[in-house]
Amino acid sequence: MRALCLSVLLVGCNGVDDEAVGPDEDAPASKSCEADDCVHEGNYTFDDGDFSRRLLVYMPEDVEGAPVLFAWHSLNGSPERLLSFMAVERAVDDGFVVVVPESRGLPASEWDVSATGPNNVDMALFDALLDSLLDVQQVDEDRIYATGFSGGGLFTSLLTIHRADRLAATAPFSGGAPGTSYQTPAAPIPVMLSWGGTLDSFGGFSFHSATQTFSDALVGDGHTVLMCDHGLGHWVPNDAASRTRAFFAEHADTGEVMDFDACERR
Repeated sequence: MRALCLSVLLVGCNGVDDEAVGPDEDAPASKSCEADDCVHEGNYTFDDGDFSRRLLVYMPEDVEGAPVLFAWHSLNGSPERLLSFMAVERAVDDGFVVVVPESRGLPASEWDVSATGPNNVDMALFDALLDSLLDVQQVDEDRIYATGFSGGGLFTSLLTIHRADRLAATAPFSGGAPGTSYQTPAAPIPVMLSWGGTLDSFGGFSFHSATQTFSDALVGDGHTVLMCDHGLGHWVPNDAASRTRAFFAEHADTGEVMDFDACERR
């Protein structure tokens, strides 16, 4: 078993007002979840005794049986900044619960994209948040999705590898995995890989190469992969929100994978 070793700096998105977006901090908790030791709607610090982490959570009117989208921000980013250019909260209109955690601020990538076992605190956080949603909100365990950009894209890729048994599909932006990091996931799931072409690099790390390697490995293991090269370098295209929303919504509704003109199905 080979561990993921990345020592690069992953770019964030600067110049955005962190207070400009996000759910109402005073939004009422779900009727079945009135404390901050479980996942409920709002901008608050989730604290179950093992983890203390700020969340932005959006919930549809009907939470029971709803699909869930986790979104992971980039280096030097925040949940608010991620929403400002990926607008993942709009998935609520498609009936999704949307969970956007704040990282611990690890200097190289924000999220732990190296440890693969029980010592990976961020994967354990994902498990704890999902367990809370399943236990308290009774969301649909067969329709759990993840996306993210840069450091968040790499963490989404890590979840694809190590939590495929809990995920229905993923969509990393500028993510991927170097050849030394890949392990066969527990189950084949659809993956939409979006990146900025050969110019998609930062801190000496090529997201282009990592994406190509990840795609080849996934296809070899029987995953359906959409390759979306937007050619903008290390950034997110203007249609990121609509494309990601359509990709997940189509899969959540039908179990199928939507094709896009800008993407190649492998």
